[in-house]
Amino acid sequence: MPICNTYTQKVTKLKNRTVINLDGIWDIDEGLMNEIPRRFSSQKSLAEDMFNIRTVQVPGLVDLSDPPLPTYGWNAKHREAFWYHRKFNIAAPFPDLVILKVNKARFSTEVFINGKSAGSHWPNFTPGYFNIRHLLNQSEETNQLLIRIGAFPDSVPDNIVRGGDSEMVNFIPGIYDSVELIMSNSPHIANIQTSPDIINQKVKIAATIDNQQNIDIETVVNYRIKECISGKEVACGKTNLITINKNSTVVINSEIKIENCHLWSPDDPFLYELEADTGSDTALIRFGMRTFRFDKKTKTALLNEKPYYMRGANVCAHRFFEDPLRSNLPWDEQWVRKLHNQFRQMNWNSLRYTIGFPPEKWYQVADEVGFLIQDEFPLWYSSDEGLGKWPETLKAENLAVEYKEWLTERCNHPCVVIWNAANETRSDETGNAIKMVKDMDLSNRPWGNSWGAWQDPNGCIDAHTYLFIDHIVNEPPNVFKLSDMASISPVPRRGVEADLVTQIPCDEDKPIFVNEYGWLWLNRNGTPTTLTEKLYNNILGANASNNDRRLCCARIFAAQTEFWRCHRKAAAIIGPFGLCHSRPDGRTCDHFIDIRTLEFEPYFQEYVGDAFSPLGIMVDEWSETLKAGQSRKVKIYSINDTDKDWSGKISLRCVGNGKTVFELNQTCKISAYGQEIFQFEYTVPSETGKYQLIGSLEYVNAKPVRSIRDITVIK
Repeated sequence: MPICNTYTQKVTKLKNRTVINLDGIWDIDEGLMNEIPRRFSSQKSLAEDMFNIRTVQVPGLVDLSDPPLPTYGWNAKHREAFWYHRKFNIAAPFPDLVILKVNKARFSTEVFINGKSAGSHWPNFTPGYFNIRHLLNQSEETNQLLIRIGAFPDSVPDNIVRGGDSEMVNFIPGIYDSVELIMSNSPHIANIQTSPDIINQKVKIAATIDNQQNIDIETVVNYRIKECISGKEVACGKTNLITINKNSTVVINSEIKIENCHLWSPDDPFLYELEADTGSDTALIRFGMRTFRFDKKTKTALLNEKPYYMRGANVCAHRFFEDPLRSNLPWDEQWVRKLHNQFRQMNWNSLRYTIGFPPEKWYQVADEVGFLIQDEFPLWYSSDEGLGKWPETLKAENLAVEYKEWLTERCNHPCVVIWNAANETRSDETGNAIKMVKDMDLSNRPWGNSWGAWQDPNGCIDAHTYLFIDHIVNEPPNVFKLSDMASISPVPRRGVEADLVTQIPCDEDKPIFVNEYGWLWLNRNGTPTTLTEKLYNNILGANASNNDRRLCCARIFAAQTEFWRCHRKAAAIIGPFGLCHSRPDGRTCDHFIDIRTLEFEPYFQEYVGDAFSPLGIMVDEWSETLKAGQSRKVKIYSINDTDKDWSGKISLRCVGNGKTVFELNQTCKISAYGQEIFQFEYTVPSETGKYQLIGSLEYVNAKPVRSIRDITVIK
C-alpha cells in the first residue's frame, strides 16, 4: 500500500454539533518546511509510493514511526520538518463551521487541506484551531489532510516559547495530543467558562458565541446540567433572547442554581456536565463545584472554604517523552489512570505538571481520580547562559498570547487550582504577561511567578529547597548533612537565580509553595544521576551498592518531608519527581523501578509514603551519634491534615540488633488541621552500636505511621 488505508474516524454526534476524532495511524515523511513531500503531492510516482511507506501514531511523537526514522531531534539539510498525512470524509452540504483542532504539537503547526494552506499556529504547548470549510472538496471526493511540524525547537522564532528545559537532549517533535474536527452552524459556541459559587450553590457561565454569517442572528442559549456518572439532570436554565451581529462574537454571562450541589475534592471527585445549546450548536463541558484560594491570615490553602494541606509530586511529561522505555505509554489511558492511582497510594493529593504540559487526557484523568494541580507553563529561562538565557525578543505581549490560549483550554478543569507562569525564572516579562491575562479566569485562581516579582495578592511563591545541593561544588566536611537539619530554619528556602547553591528563606508573609526539594535523585536501577554521584559518594562511600543508595534516598527524603510538613510553614509540600526520565546521562529521575508496570521503589514507597500520611509525625532528633547512658529529651511533632479530630497513642521506641531496648507511650489528641508537639525523656542505651529511634502514631484501620532516625551510640 502506498499510504495507510485504515484511517479511523470516531464520530460523536451531539444535538447540534458533530465531532470527528482523527486519532489513529497517519502517514509521515520528513522534508523541507516549504515543500510538500512528493509522497503526499500530486507529482508522486507509483515507484515512490511503493518504496516510501512510513506510518505513525497520532497522538504521539515521530520516534513511534513504522518503520523507525533513522534520526530525529536535530536539523539536517534534508529534514527541516515532518509532514503528517491522512484522509477524511465529510458529506456535503457542510455546516457553517468546520474547524480542525490540533490539541498540541511541537514545534509549530501548519495545516494543509487538499494541498492548500489553512494557516499556521506557532505555539508548542497550546491548541491550534483552523477553519477549513472553504478548502473542503465539494464533491464526494475524499479530503487530504497534511499537518507540518518543525523538526527541532529552533523551527519556531525566539518570541515563541520553546520550553527551555536544559535537561532535555532529544526534543522529539510530534503531534502529541489529539486531532479532531468540530462541525456546527452559527451561532457557534466558541468557548464556555464555568465558575463555581459554592456558597450560593450556583455556577456562573461565560459563553463566547460566534456568528459567522453575513446576517444578524437572534438566539437563546439553553443550558442543562447533569451528574457525569449517573446522567441525572440536576439543573437547567436559559438566556434571554439575544441578537448577535453578523460576523461578530459576544460573551454571554449566565448563572444556574444547583440545589444541594455536590462539591468536588480529591477525596470525592464528583463531576457535572454542562450542555449548552444555541439551536445551531451544542457544546458539552465537564466541571466540578469547588473553590480554591489561600487564606491571607494563615497562608494555607482553602479548598471549598476549608483548610487543605497539599501533598504531592512533580510530573515532568516532556522529560518522560525522552525516556528510552516511554513507547506509547503517555497516550495509553489505562497506563495514565494507573499512574495517577499509584500517586494516590503515596498519600499524594496534589501534583505539579511541570516542564511541558501532558496531553489533555491527563487532566481529565486528574479530574476523575482527584488531584489538585499547579499547572506550570513550560517556560524555564534565566539571565544565566547555562540555564537557558531569556530570548531578547520574547516579550510580555508574546507570552500573553500563549497564556490566553492556555487559560482558555484549561479553565474548566476542577483539578487545576494554581497557574504558575514559569519554572526557576526571573523576568519582568512573565509578571507583565500575568497582568494582561489574569482577569480572564473567572474563578480567580492564584498565580505563581516563579522567581519573578510578586504579582498576585492572592498568589503563592515557589520554594525549591535543595539543602544537599552544595555537594556538587563543595567537599566534606563543608557539605550539608542530615544532622544539620537541627540548626536550619523551618521556613522553607528558595534558590537564587544563577547560584542555586545559595538558599535564602522565603517571605513568610506570603503562602509558600514548596514544589522541589531533596536533590537525591537516583536512576531507576539505583545508580546515581549526574547531579548526585558526589553526594552519594560523600554519604555512603564509592563502594555503596544500589540497594544502599535506594535506602539512603528514601530515608533522607522521608526525614526532609516530615520536617517541612510538620513545622507547618508551607501551604504545599510537593517534592518527589512522580514522573521523569531515566537515562545514563540524566540529571533527575522518578522513583519507579518498573515504568511499564508503575512499580515504585519499595523503600521509597514505604518510608516516603509514611512521610506524606495525612496523619503525620516527625521525631525531632537529628544527632547521628549519642553518648551511651546519657539522659535525653526529644520532641515528636504530629500533624493532622484531615477535617476530623484524632485521638490515640503516640510512641517512641528504641530498637537495636532486632530488639526493642525501650518503648515509651503517650495518649494524645490532635484536632482537625492541627499540630501538636509531644516531649519524651529517655536514656540512651548503655551499649555502643547502631540503633533506631522510631516514633509512631496508630492510624485507624491501617498500619502505624512511623518516623525513623538512625543513631550510633558511642562511649
